[in-house]
Amino acid sequence: MENKEIIFNAIIKQNGNMNAAFVEFPFSTEALFHKKGQVKIKAIFDYKVEYRGSLAKMKSDCHILGLTQEIRKQLGKTFGDEVSVSFN
Repeated sequence: MENKEIIFNAIIKQNGNMNAAFVEFPFSTEALFHKKGQVKIKAIFDYKVEYRGSLAKMKSDCHILGLTQEIRKQLGKTFGDEVSVSFN
């Protein structure tokens, strides 16, 4: 992938009834990263909380990125809130 910054806003969604959250990645990982499966990334939420993780395909049409409880706490956000996501 080229060194282009990717920025998008997404709604924090709840994973079923669990205290687990994720955002949907609105782009094609195949087009951006030349990968269909998991893609390791370093994301920054709301330009302040850094997170190393993976974009994963989980029984969904698009890849998703998890938000841990700790990240949500640092952001002061929960399910249904909008978050800005950036990485390059």
